[in-house]
Amino acid sequence: MDLTKLIKDIVYNEDNVQNYSRTVEEEQRWDNIVDNVKNQILQEKGLDENNMGPEDFDKFFTGVREFLLEAKEELKELKAQQAEEQQAEEQQAEEQQAEENKTEENDSEENNSEENKTEEHNSEEIKENALEEASAMDQFEIRDYFTFDAPILSNAHVSLTNIGLYISAAFIIIVIILGIINKLPKLFYVAWILFKECLYDTVRNVIFSQMSNKGKTFLPFIFTLFIFILINNLIGLIPYSFSATSHFLLAFSWSFTIVIGTFFLGVFLHHLKILALFVPQGSPLALVPFLILIEAISYITRNVSLGLRLAANMLSGHMLLSILSGFTFNIFKSGYLSVIGILPLLFIIAFSFLELGIAFIQAQVFIVLTVGYIKDSIYLH
Repeated sequence: MDLTKLIKDIVYNEDNVQNYSRTVEEEQRWDNIVDNVKNQILQEKGLDENNMGPEDFDKFFTGVREFLLEAKEELKELKAQQAEEQQAEEQQAEEQQAEENKTEENDSEENNSEENKTEEHNSEEIKENALEEASAMDQFEIRDYFTFDAPILSNAHVSLTNIGLYISAAFIIIVIILGIINKLPKLFYVAWILFKECLYDTVRNVIFSQMSNKGKTFLPFIFTLFIFILINNLIGLIPYSFSATSHFLLAFSWSFTIVIGTFFLGVFLHHLKILALFVPQGSPLALVPFLILIEAISYITRNVSLGLRLAANMLSGHMLLSILSGFTFNIFKSGYLSVIGILPLLFIIAFSFLELGIAFIQAQVFIVLTVGYIKDSIYLH
């Protein structure tokens, strides 16, 4: 009996394995395995393949079954070990993946925190640069403090700007210093009366030096105009305040009103003789057309020159103070060059006193020119 075929039949019957087509190499490998199993069982049982009786076949058959049982147990243990190893590998892979995910999350959080810090740092640098590079003209920007719509007034849009607020504040200050301040104790009252008399005499001398007794009529207007411009100029010198007189629109509105008003004053007093303003006395007849053109242009430019002189002087002074203040601040902030910042600081203090004098001078220059324009309308030359 062929023992090799017997072993194959037993294996097929035990495992319900049906024979399937194999390649030559697979069939040869299978035969080698079965031959090794056969030789191992013969050796363990002490049997001779060529001389076997019924009892020997029973021993051989029992040995094959024992071998299959041991092989199955070993296979189970091997599969269990492989399953454990696979499970351990999967768990290790999951742990590794979790660590990688955690590392990626930490890295992303660190990157986000670094990006946030960088963005905050950049935003702080942008703010610092914006403060450093802020234009000196920003202090003259007109801003709305509050606005509201009035449907009753044909949907009018009403707003209070900084220029309106500071002009109103100047008006309130004038009312206080010309009226309420008289109720102060005698020491302050006498000092203020002396100061007010100095201002009054200054304005009075300007008027009477050009118009003599005819200027009495215009003394309240000129004095009020002088005080109003002076107070606005002084308010503009207060740090972080707003200079209303440095705005060309406001200065031009005053100058246009004054020049047009003086012209109509001349028309009211002299009617058509007001045109004599445009013909200088003693002019040759041949040059009269050219002189009329020149004098008319000169008279019209009064509207611009009167306000331009006031606004330009106040604007330039405040711009220079702003530029010097920023320059001095940067020097003090630099650290090792902070000592050098004392020099421009002293210059700023000196220039501030100069601006204080300019505030008085520009108010006086404005009324001097206004009185001159009124005189021309009264005397025609």
